[in-house]
Amino acid sequence: MWRFLSLVGIALLLIGISVYFHIDSLEQTRAFARQGQIDAQELDVLHNVISQIAGSLPGTNVQINSDRIEGGLNFYVFDSRLDKSGRIAKQLVRNCAFIRRNMDMFCDAALVDDFISSRRLDVVPDLGGGDWPTDKPYPTKPISPTELQGLRRAMSSWVLAHEVGHYLNGDAEGHFDEGTFLDKVSSATLLQQRELAADQFVLKFFNEPAGIDIGIYQFIIQIVNTEIKAKLCPDIDLAQVCSKVPSFVGISNPYQTLFYQNAMLHPEYLIRAIRLLYLSMDSHRELEPFRVPVENIINDLKLSRN
Repeated sequence: MWRFLSLVGIALLLIGISVYFHIDSLEQTRAFARQGQIDAQELDVLHNVISQIAGSLPGTNVQINSDRIEGGLNFYVFDSRLDKSGRIAKQLVRNCAFIRRNMDMFCDAALVDDFISSRRLDVVPDLGGGDWPTDKPYPTKPISPTELQGLRRAMSSWVLAHEVGHYLNGDAEGHFDEGTFLDKVSSATLLQQRELAADQFVLKFFNEPAGIDIGIYQFIIQIVNTEIKAKLCPDIDLAQVCSKVPSFVGISNPYQTLFYQNAMLHPEYLIRAIRLLYLSMDSHRELEPFRVPVENIINDLKLSRN
């Protein structure tokens, strides 16, 4: 009996120590953010996005990298690439997360930049105005700072609005991290998850009033096409031309490539991106040219239409 009680005591002690270090690591992350550990341009993007979101939350006080507001939403934005001493909580590295217990929103700028660069959206061809042999990879150069800021803004808007959706839905936590975002999931299973419900605020935020910001949907179309290219030409750099993908403005054919890979498993972000496009069609006339391919994808992936 005493041995059993001793084991229970040790277990409770270990749980207490674990909770203490978890809370302490969150406070270290807050302190890191309050010190302004983030590139000025990235901070400007995230600050503007958060301020715009705050305008859609009447009655909710919001602060960014400052003193806590009891009963309000406390945003902490930072760049884990600048953390040389391991101060950021491990679960928040390359993650944007909502934790209801303290009404905290944490967001790592590295998540946004890594997603953009891993899909080679931050470079363009650099042919110097001349021709380039079709059998050789062509050189690339970084996109302009203005274009990069536009991509960051679109990705950050989606991520942060989604996390606010978790807050509004009463969820205890929400995580928009590299692991779960890129996980291969079944579209049918995903319908039962809370992630689609959290995206409802993304729709409200960007569709009311109609046309408030078409940039996020242009970004989503860009990443859908990138996923198609990755499936059709898996052995080439995504910045290079894929001969199987025609060059035109729209959703690439054959978009059916998305349906028949990995036994109907797809990156979670792709399923959510397609659904956001579909549900935004009626609010944005600019998206009308994409209606047919998006509806076909919705049908084949068996995604919810509401």
